[in-house]
Amino acid sequence: MRLALPLIRRAIPGSDAFDLVSPYGYPSPIAQLEDVALLRDAFSAVVQTLPDRSLVSMFVRLHPIPELPDGALTGLGTLMERGQTVSSTCARAKRNSGGHSCPLSDVPQSK
Repeated sequence: MRLALPLIRRAIPGSDAFDLVSPYGYPSPIAQLEDVALLRDAFSAVVQTLPDRSLVSMFVRLHPIPELPDGALTGLGTLMERGQTVSSTCARAKRNSGGHSCPLSDVPQSK
């Protein structure tokens, strides 16, 4: 099993405590594992170590496209959905600009 969970430890001003947050732009744990119970146990083990290290919270952003298996985070905290994700191949932008930008007109609009 391989599990990558990039986190930044931040000091909480006025205390000896810290929190953890996933880096913006590099969201989501990445796991090479299909066994949901084992993956949930791995995440649970991480959560259980937090108090021993003066860590009071952990905020993990999840990637909207490569999803974790259903149930991998069950019972480990609060999952909040923040909206839909729009993706596009931007084929026209690649032809016209060498692939460096994607005009908004190429992005499908929700109805």
